Amino acid sequence: MSVPARTWILRLFSHRIILALVGLLLVIGTVLSIHFSGDRIVDYIADGERWLWAYSGYFFVWRLFLYTATTTGWRWLRTRLRQQDPSKELSQRIRRIEIFTVIAVILLESQYSLS
Repeated sequence: MSVPARTWILRLFSHRIILALVGLLLVIGTVLSIHFSGDRIVDYIADGERWLWAYSGYFFVWRLFLYTATTTGWRWLRTRLRQQDPSKELSQRIRRIEIFTVIAVILLESQYSLS
């Protein structure tokens, strides 16, 4: 009576060892595929950086439009909030939000100008 091949393999190796070997083979395959396609990836990154540099002015104009739309929406919302609750505490909270927002925008835009 012969033992089926599958049973023989399972007796030789446990399930954990088989899963570890399959995982190891997947990792090795992934590393090798990245290694062999590395030149193409570097070329794509360099092309992307050149493209981004060439069109950075358009992106700046787009961000200005977004900031303008956000500011317009914020003014409308601030007016409505003050109509609903004209307390001094709300005015102070709104002022803090505006100051932190301006600081965040300045930090984000300075990041673009430094790179």
